[in-house]
Amino acid sequence: MVAVTRQLRVLLLATALLVLAVLTFNLVGGGDEDAQDGDSAAPAVPPQVMTAYVRAASRVVELSPGCAGMSWAILAGVGAVESRHAGNRTIETNGDISPQLVGPRLDGSGVGGNVTPVADTDGGSLDGDLEYDRAVGPMQFLPETWDRWGRDGNEDGTSDPHNIFDSTLGAAAYLCGDAPVDLADRAQLSLAIGRYNNSASYVADVLAYADIYATSPGP
Repeated sequence: MVAVTRQLRVLLLATALLVLAVLTFNLVGGGDEDAQDGDSAAPAVPPQVMTAYVRAASRVVELSPGCAGMSWAILAGVGAVESRHAGNRTIETNGDISPQLVGPRLDGSGVGGNVTPVADTDGGSLDGDLEYDRAVGPMQFLPETWDRWGRDGNEDGTSDPHNIFDSTLGAAAYLCGDAPVDLADRAQLSLAIGRYNNSASYVADVLAYADIYATSPGP
């Protein structure tokens, strides 16, 4: 009887220690190191990338006078989905990214969800592929789309999708589009993001990230 009582006490003590350990882990935090302000759903925005988002958002009125409601959080939502803010890349002072971010070959094979072949449009100058196009840069532009919407964000005289300042400003211009738009309106913002990628799940993901960033401490 004494032996059984001792075993029971040991079991109860071990259980109590385990519960304490779990509670301590949850309170201290054992989650994603990339979490933004404790929210594991949103990757943290590196300082230089944040600067690029803020600059791009502030220049929208200059580029698209009919565009209202642009914010760094919207661009961060796109950047989080497209490249986790150029994650695992080196960003130079001028914004150049290395190694460059190049998406899968859009040959219709199904890789990356692509089932429609996209033939080469840039002679491989942006994506290094002479047969098919690939999305390029931290905001993942197709070469043909970049040809129209690419912008010179760092004002060095060139527009390069592999530059964080150029790419984010191009994304801002693309989201604004041609017509007057108010991105503060949820419906209009959803349509703009849908132009970026015509996928309901993509739009939902970008909006979810944008909402998190919008309520987190800004720059």
